[in-house]
Amino acid sequence: MTVGTAAPDRSSSLPRVPGSVLVTAFPLASGHGAVAQNMFDLGGPERMAFFKIRKQDSERGYVEVVRPVLPVSYASAMLSLYLPGRWSRTVARASWVHFASPHFFHLSRVNPRCTGTVHDLIFLNPSSHNARDTPPGTRFFFPRVMRFADRLAGIVVISHAADRALKERFPNLNTRVIHHWTRDDFQPRDRDASRRALGLPLDQKILLHVSIDNQRKNLELLPRVLEGLGNGHILVRIGDSSRIRSTFGPGRLIERNGVEPKDYPLYFNASDALLMPSFDEGFGVPIIEAVNSGLPVVASDIAVFREILREPYPFFADPRRPEPWVEMTRQAIEIRHSDPRGSKLFAHLGAYYRAPRAAEEFRRFYESVGLSVAHSSTRDLGDTAPRPT
Repeated sequence: MTVGTAAPDRSSSLPRVPGSVLVTAFPLASGHGAVAQNMFDLGGPERMAFFKIRKQDSERGYVEVVRPVLPVSYASAMLSLYLPGRWSRTVARASWVHFASPHFFHLSRVNPRCTGTVHDLIFLNPSSHNARDTPPGTRFFFPRVMRFADRLAGIVVISHAADRALKERFPNLNTRVIHHWTRDDFQPRDRDASRRALGLPLDQKILLHVSIDNQRKNLELLPRVLEGLGNGHILVRIGDSSRIRSTFGPGRLIERNGVEPKDYPLYFNASDALLMPSFDEGFGVPIIEAVNSGLPVVASDIAVFREILREPYPFFADPRRPEPWVEMTRQAIEIRHSDPRGSKLFAHLGAYYRAPRAAEEFRRFYESVGLSVAHSSTRDLGDTAPRPT
């Protein structure tokens, strides 16, 4: 079987709205950047602008990058709470703006034609982070930008779990839950061919984990699961593993701190199971990347993961106890070998986590705030301005 990627599905794309912009604060190589790209690929906004906050972030792949006058840092973002600048002028000139994350919700003060996406409320919950994960500037910044959420005409929330958390703090917001989806290049492929393409061993059972390193991701469970599984099992981790590297036995961890986009889907094809031991998440995109690749997932027994995988999915485990993870991982590997495309394991999900469903739900959301996205050649500003709520 040839290992490769599929062309994006454009059949369900929405028409572009003249003068509109999708604003993101993340490089395309990041998880949030990939989500913003997926959203842009659905159609709607005419262009995507990278509002660059962090100096070290790559601009690779972006056509439009808006940098502040002052040195790029969160200091500039904080100043934008109070002072005009390049970011606010870009927003003010747009016919309509969708913020891909809350970082710039406060700029809705210069343009009433704004909508946005909320991924989680973890940044407002001190118990979810330690000082390393959430520096003081972040704790100052996000409570202030969220005060502007009610100025947006509407807000997309990525899970019902996140929507409940949002409504507990901001009960009067106009929200719509739209679950994430994946690109079409997440699909079943031959396992051994994928391993050869990535230079991974053919004679081991490979477990996959994808995440940044912070407290809520529960990385400490991973070496304990590997120890319980014994020889013949290794972990491939995509993300910074420097903090936990020494806790694995020799040869039990393969680190990938940075993966080319074209190669990333192949890791789901090359593996035998995905482990997701998080204590808390707004969603969990690697889960649906595994679903659409036919890869079994062993996930923490938390509300959002049950929402994503639904009943009767069998593999939910207590994130504080390694023993059930060991047993469920063994079972998941057996299913991987007997049902390599996940046809039985994920039959109840069908094509739900694909772009056509998301495009239809975004169309309904845009139209609910007064933005016409019916197929047509031209629009005037009166047709494209969302209604403030």
